[in-house]
Amino acid sequence: NPHIFSYLRIGDIMSKVEIISLIVSIIALVSLCAVFTIFLINFCKKSISDIKLGRQDEDIIISEIERRKKEQSKNSKTRKIFKQIGSISFIVFVVISLSYAIFAKITERQMVFNSKSLAVASGSMSYKNEVNTYLDDIDNQIQTFDLIWVDKVESQEDLQKYDVIAYRNESNTIIIHRIINIIEKDGTKYFYTRGDANNMTDTFVSTFNDIVGIYNNKRIPLVGMFILFLKSYVGIATFIGVVYYVYLYDYVTKKISDETKARLEQLYLVINDVQEQNLPKSEFVQYIHINDKVYTFIDGQFVNKVENDNYSSSHKDVYLSNDEQGTIIVKKKKGNSKKSITRED
Repeated sequence: NPHIFSYLRIGDIMSKVEIISLIVSIIALVSLCAVFTIFLINFCKKSISDIKLGRQDEDIIISEIERRKKEQSKNSKTRKIFKQIGSISFIVFVVISLSYAIFAKITERQMVFNSKSLAVASGSMSYKNEVNTYLDDIDNQIQTFDLIWVDKVESQEDLQKYDVIAYRNESNTIIIHRIINIIEKDGTKYFYTRGDANNMTDTFVSTFNDIVGIYNNKRIPLVGMFILFLKSYVGIATFIGVVYYVYLYDYVTKKISDETKARLEQLYLVINDVQEQNLPKSEFVQYIHINDKVYTFIDGQFVNKVENDNYSSSHKDVYLSNDEQGTIIVKKKKGNSKKSITRED
């Protein structure tokens, strides 16, 4: 049926301003996604490199001890369940919201199941202007950012004075105002409308062909603010960006988590030996070889310079270090005991 799909023609539903808005939104979306991608990928590479070099061993050990402690707690399983429910709920919310936004944009010009939801963007129906004395006994005003529903009107005879209608004006904008007068001429009824908060009648006089629907007094406060944003091209682009970012973030965190687990397998002796009250402290030792000299840095600070043949025995009292043989030396905060684990790099 050509009448059903006619709204899909871009020339019919998009003005020049909307086309420009769409292009700008696409450019902004692609740019932001590119920035997020570069940032997260670089962050992932840096984190994995630090984990492999042992720079995050202290944090990994402490986090694992805390994780084991939480697992022993009675509320651990409950927290996990709520966390999973929260994650699933967020994904469902994003998918439903994005689907609604696209659906609302496509079906903007037609009724669905003889009813249509509209977001109110102005306050022209928000209160009773004292000039409009006919409103004394009428209390179905509409507030800014309300989400309202209008029903399909079968014929012009169904519209009465003081009904609230949604109609399209000369610029194709949907206006939600009250009928204050009806004049019939040559079988055609002309509907004069005015916002309850306004003191002047609308300059545009609508006919039945301009009517989108009649307000059925069903509304949800403030939800329209979200809907208006969601239906805009910027809103749709934002939600697509959020979905992409969540997917990319999950991908990056999984890779980091996998690398952390692999590192944990190498550190298991240390983790099993260290108690919560006696956690290890770490320092990262770096050796830079230049000619026949070895320069030692601890946590980025220069310590000393030794001959190449003597560097391996120059720092036996560091807390946690990596040398070129892959040896990890751990010293606890209290006591002088040390443990050495050979890493398989």
